[in-house]
Amino acid sequence: MKRAYVITIVILSVVLLSVGGLLHWKHQLLKTQPANAIAVAQKEKTPLDLRPAAIARLQRLISNASDGLYRLRIDSLFTELSSGSIILKGVGLYPDSTAMVQLHQEQKLPDDVYQMEMNSLRISGIGLADIVHHRKPHFCCVAADNPRIAIHHKLQPYNADERARAKRELMFSRLHAQIDRLQVDTILVRKGTVTDYADGRKNEYKDVSINLSDVLIDSAAEKDQTRFLFAKKAIIQAWAISMPADKSGYDLSMDGISIYGERRQVIVRNLKLHPHAGREAFVRSQKERKCVYDVTAPEIVLNRVNWWASAHGESLIADEAEVSNARVNVYMDQRIPAGPVEWDDFPHQKLGTIPKPVSVKRVHVKGTTVTYEQYTVESGKQTSMSFNDIDLVAEHATNLTKEVAAQPAAHAHATCRFMNATPMTADFVLYLPKSKQGAFKVSMDMGELNPDQVNRFSEGMGLVRFSSGHMEKARAQLTGDDYNLHGNISVRYTDLHLQPLKPNEDAEGHPKEKHVSSKVANLLFVKNNNPGRRSGMREPDFVLKRTKEANFFGFVWEGLKLGLLKTAGIPPKLGNVKAGH
Repeated sequence: MKRAYVITIVILSVVLLSVGGLLHWKHQLLKTQPANAIAVAQKEKTPLDLRPAAIARLQRLISNASDGLYRLRIDSLFTELSSGSIILKGVGLYPDSTAMVQLHQEQKLPDDVYQMEMNSLRISGIGLADIVHHRKPHFCCVAADNPRIAIHHKLQPYNADERARAKRELMFSRLHAQIDRLQVDTILVRKGTVTDYADGRKNEYKDVSINLSDVLIDSAAEKDQTRFLFAKKAIIQAWAISMPADKSGYDLSMDGISIYGERRQVIVRNLKLHPHAGREAFVRSQKERKCVYDVTAPEIVLNRVNWWASAHGESLIADEAEVSNARVNVYMDQRIPAGPVEWDDFPHQKLGTIPKPVSVKRVHVKGTTVTYEQYTVESGKQTSMSFNDIDLVAEHATNLTKEVAAQPAAHAHATCRFMNATPMTADFVLYLPKSKQGAFKVSMDMGELNPDQVNRFSEGMGLVRFSSGHMEKARAQLTGDDYNLHGNISVRYTDLHLQPLKPNEDAEGHPKEKHVSSKVANLLFVKNNNPGRRSGMREPDFVLKRTKEANFFGFVWEGLKLGLLKTAGIPPKLGNVKAGH
C-alpha cells in the first residue's frame, strides 16, 4: 500500500508540474497573438485546452509572413484523434486596410492582395503539437472545400526589382523566423471560386480545383527550379471562366483551363470571343468601318509559359503555342462609312507596340478555318470566302529588343484549302526591326480553280460572274510596307469568259447579267488564255498604293486582285482597284 501511495504521489506530482508548465507556456503563446488579430472566438473547455493557443500561433505565422498585411480568422478548431486530423471551421483571410496604407507608404505592398473565405479546412497527419511548437511540421494532406478567393492585382512600380526575383524566396525568409521547414504530401482545393480584379476588369473562375503533391518549403526547395508553388507536381484547373467585354466590345469565355506547374503548361478549352450583344448590334455601334471578329478555339496549349504573368496581362513568354480546330469569322459591312487609313496596324506593327513583353518561339495553328464575310453595297449581297483546314507554323513572335536584334525577321508558313477546294500555300516574312514601316514579304501558290468556286464570292463582292474558264495554277510574290506594295504574279488558265453583273436580281435572286458589257469586255479586254495562243506566258509586275482602309490581309488581297486583272487584260478601274505608278 505504501508503494502504491508513493507511486500515486509521484504521478500526481509529474502531472501537476506538467500542467503548470503547460499553463505558463499557453499563456506565453496567447501573448504572441498579433495586435491587430481577429479575436479568437473559440473558448477553452479545460485549462489544458490548447486550441485557442494554436489559433493564436497560426495568426502570428500569417501576420509575420505578410508584414502584418493579413488577418486570419478561425471560428473553431477540432481534432480527430482516429485520423490524426485537425479541422478548422469558419476560416477567413483578410487584408488589413491600415497595414495596406502603411506598407504602400513604405513601398512594400505586394502586387497581389488576397481575400479568402472557406467553410472548412482539414489538415491530416498532424497534432496540436505540430502547430504549437514544431519547427519542422510534416502534414499528410491539407484539403479545402468551396473556398471563395478574391485577388486584387495592381502592379506597384516599386516592386519591379522584386518581380524579377522569385517571390517565394521572400515568403520563406519571413516564415523562417517561425519554422525551419514545412512539408505537405498533398494539398487539395475543390470547387473553389476565384474572382480576379485587374486593370478595372473583373474576371471570374468557377469550379477551381488545385492538386499539389510533395510540397516542401525550406531554404533548399525555394531554389529548386523543378518545383512549382513549392510542389514537385502541380495541377490547377478552373471551369466556366467569363471575362466580360471591355473597351474592345468583345466578351471572352472559356469552358475550362488547366495548368500543369512542373512542366509550365497551360491548356485552354473551348475559348470563345464574341461581339458583346451580337454581331449586328456591334456593327450598328461602329462609327467607322472595321472588321468584326468571332472566334472559337476548342483547344489552345501553351508550353513552357509563365502562366501567372500571362493571366494578368503582364507578359506572354512561352516556348510554344498550339491552336487546334479553331473557327474564325471575319465580317465587314460596307454600309458603314470608311474611316481614314489606319497606319501601323499590320501584325508585326501591333506586336511591336504592345507595352508588355511578348515572346513566343513557335506558334502552330492546325485544322483551323477562317471565313471572311462581306456585305457589298453595290450588289446588296452578303458573300463569303473561306480558307479551310489551315496548318500554319510561325516562328519568332517577339517584341523583346535583344531577341529582335539576334533574329530580325519573323517567319510563317501556311497551307490550306481555298474555298474548301483548291490547295494553297503561303510564306510570310515580317521584318521586326522595320516594324514602324511595316516591311513584309509574301509568297503564295495555288492549285486548280473553277468558275463555280470563284462565283460564290465574285458575284457578290465584285459584280462579276465567270461563265467559263479553268485555272491550272497560280504563283505570286509580293513585297511591301505601310504605304506601297510591289508584286509579280503568274497565273496559268484557259477559256476565260466573264459576265459583268447588274446590282438588281433576277427571279431566282441572282444578279442580272449586263449583256452588252459582257460582250464588250470579252471582245476588247479579256485575254482568254495564259499563255496565249500566239504569245508567251504573261507574268505582270504591279504596284499598289495603300489608299483604302484595308488591313494587312486586305492590302495583300487588293494587290493580288490587281495582278489578276492585269493578267486577264482587264483595266484595274473596272475592278475598283487603284494601281500605283
